[in-house]
Amino acid sequence: LDGHMVCKHDWEYNIQEGNESGEVWDKETFLSVPLHGKYIPIDIILLCEFMEEHPDVYIITDTKDTKQDLVRRDFLSIIEDIRISGHEQVLDRFVIQIYNDSMYDTIYDIYPFKNWIFTLYNIWGGDSGEFKDISEFCYQKGINNITCWYMYASDEVLDIAKNYNINVYVHTVNDIDEAKLLLKRGVRGIYTDDI
Repeated sequence: LDGHMVCKHDWEYNIQEGNESGEVWDKETFLSVPLHGKYIPIDIILLCEFMEEHPDVYIITDTKDTKQDLVRRDFLSIIEDIRISGHEQVLDRFVIQIYNDSMYDTIYDIYPFKNWIFTLYNIWGGDSGEFKDISEFCYQKGINNITCWYMYASDEVLDIAKNYNINVYVHTVNDIDEAKLLLKRGVRGIYTDDI
């Protein structure tokens, strides 16, 4: 609303008192109302301060916008707030999540981030030939992480990823035995709600 990035998944899910579903607040209002009545909301600057205090923390972005003009707007806002606040040193610990190949160039032109993850749930349905093409793109751009639905992490897909030196992460796995099996087969990590 006001051009500042806050740490919120989306505005459809209401977790703050007084916020109606779909109502977008400005940064000041968002930061003034606890999440679920008890948690402290944060913006990009407070997130960077936390990262400075905890040098082992890496953050995966989840900006959702995929259209070039909106992607550009989002990342210009992120970079501007971080530069103004003097927290540029944490930028190397941001893992930039992209949802299509055009996002890479748009974001890289704004800032040459070091860490990337290509999230495939919107564009890929498990075909190994398509996965090889995606892996080739990632290899050329220096993207060494891919995330996909766990059921698409076949042995063939994992072999292709290994050939391109790409880590495969899968979502969403809430069963410990399934997670152990996936990790044993070569998946690098899992996304979970509760395990």
